[in-house]
Amino acid sequence: ESDSKKKRIYAGGCYDSVGNNVIEMSNFDPQKAVATCQEYASPTLRMYCYGGAARYWVLRNPLLENIKPLELCSKAEEGNKPHCYARAGFGNFENFASRDILNDFCNKAEPKYQEYCRARTSPDDFTGGYVKS
Repeated sequence: ESDSKKKRIYAGGCYDSVGNNVIEMSNFDPQKAVATCQEYASPTLRMYCYGGAARYWVLRNPLLENIKPLELCSKAEEGNKPHCYARAGFGNFENFASRDILNDFCNKAEPKYQEYCRARTSPDDFTGGYVKS
């Protein structure tokens, strides 16, 4: 793809999907999931690997006590955290479609990233940065 924006959208979507496999490869261990993304994803696309792993972890285990996806995000590099938390929030909202449940979940995230979780999007979101309430 010659269009760099489209290329990033395609690559971001691909890495997001790979996150589903990352959580299995890591045996559902947040630190191992981060290490797997660090090993296999290029630094410029790593946020999408973290974000996909967090999202799919929430989708696979939607229990509200499941904070492992948020632990994964807390272990990511600082610049990759907004997208990771946004995708965790996105997964929660996919499961429950409830702002109250989303707020309870996101309150368990690192305080400075809770808004990304609640917004379910980040400046680097491969979906174009839009989420409908």
